[in-house]
Amino acid sequence: MSKKSKSQLKGYGEYTYLEGVGKDAKPVKFLARNDEDAQLYIKKVGATSWMKPDTLEKLEKVGV
Repeated sequence: MSKKSKSQLKGYGEYTYLEGVGKDAKPVKFLARNDEDAQLYIKKVGATSWMKPDTLEKLEKVGV
């Protein structure tokens, strides 16, 4: 699979899901066009929680 150029990634948002459980859970970032695509990917990988790109930005601003 070839790398995508920045112009090809336009319109994609960076989403995050947690891999693992409890304190050992690690955030994993992935790209999706919209919430529906993100949910399909989450279902495929078997994750139980995910965040929208704007939610992650808000958490980083607060310092969580």
